[in-house]
Amino acid sequence: MRYATAAAAAILVLACSCRSIQRDRMVETAAPEAFRELDSAELGLVAVEADMQAAAGLSGENRDRVRTELAALEAAGKRTIVDKGYEARRRALIGRAKFIGGDLSGAKAELTRSLQAKKTDELAVVLASMLAPSDAGALAALDSAPESEEGNRRIKAERGYRLLSLGRAREALAAFDDALPFLPAEYARKYGGYRDRAVALRDAPTPSAAPETTRLAAGSVSLAEFCSVTQENTTLLDGITGGRRWETAVLFDRLKAAGYFAGPEPLASAQATRADAALFLWNVLAAYRGNRSMLARYTNKYASRPNAASPVDDVAIGSPYFDAVLGCVELEIMRLADGRNFMPGLPIDGAGFFAALSEADRRK
Repeated sequence: MRYATAAAAAILVLACSCRSIQRDRMVETAAPEAFRELDSAELGLVAVEADMQAAAGLSGENRDRVRTELAALEAAGKRTIVDKGYEARRRALIGRAKFIGGDLSGAKAELTRSLQAKKTDELAVVLASMLAPSDAGALAALDSAPESEEGNRRIKAERGYRLLSLGRAREALAAFDDALPFLPAEYARKYGGYRDRAVALRDAPTPSAAPETTRLAAGSVSLAEFCSVTQENTTLLDGITGGRRWETAVLFDRLKAAGYFAGPEPLASAQATRADAALFLWNVLAAYRGNRSMLARYTNKYASRPNAASPVDDVAIGSPYFDAVLGCVELEIMRLADGRNFMPGLPIDGAGFFAALSEADRRK
C-alpha cells in the first residue's frame, strides 16, 4: 500500500510537471538567433512582394521561394519552447506566405493564431490590412494598431501605400518618409515606386474634396453611382455628354446601351463588384481615347497562342471582364488582390472606386 501511494504521488508530480511545461511553452524567451531567422524570412517575403509588383504576378522561382520560407517557418514551430512574441511573429509570417501564395483562408487562420499569441505584433497588423476587403478597411486596421517597440515602421510603410490608393498623396508621402529610411532595403524596393508616385501627386486634390466621395466611401457603390461620380469628378465622359451635366438615369441608360456594364439587363441600383469597376473604367478610357480596339486587346493577344491560359487565375479568357481586368491591372488602375487573383466578384466600396477612377483619369 505504501508503494502504491508513492507511485500515485509520483504520477501526480509528473502530471503537474507536464502541465507546467505546457504552460511554460508560451512563456520562455526564444533565443536571439530564432528571431533573426524570422527577420530573414520576413525580408525574403517582402522581396517576393516587390518582385510581384514589378512583374504583376508571382513567378515560378518566387513561388518556390515562398514554399521554402513557409516550410521553414512551419518547422520552427516544432521547437520545444517559444515565447508569445516569437509565436505571434512566426504565425503572422506563415499567414503572409500563404496570402502571397493565394491561400486566403489559410492566411486568415494564421492571423487568428498570431493574435491569440499576442494581439499587438506589427506584422500581424500588416497581415490584417492585407486581408481587408478594401483600401479603406485596410487603412482602418493599420490606424487601430498601438505603437510598438519597433516604431510601427512596417505599419507606416503599408499605411502610405493605402493612403496613396485612396488618393491621399500628401499623407502617403509623410508615412513613407517616416518609415522607409529606417527599414531594410527590401522595403524600399517594395514601396519606393509608390513613394515616387506620392511625390508626383502630392499637390493633386484629395477625394475629400469631391462631394460624392465622402458619402460613398463607407459603403457599397452602385452601377448608377459609377456614372454620377465619374461625371462629377472627371472629364472622362465629356465626349458623351458634351461637357454638360446629364441626369444620372439618362447617363446610365446611355452607357448601358454602349456595353459599359455586363449582363443582359444590368440594374442601375445593383451593388457593384471589382469586375464591374474594371469593365466600366476600361470602356470609359477606351471611349475617351477614341480607341475601341482596347476592348479586345488582350483577347486578340492571347487567342493566337496555342493552349493559351489567362495570366489572371480567376478571370478566364472569354470572360466579358477579361480585357478590362488585364488592362486595368497593366495600367495600375486596379491591382491584383494577391498577385494572381483579381477577385472579380468582390464588392467594391466608394473609396475603392474613386481611387481606381482617379488612376484612370491620370492615364487618360
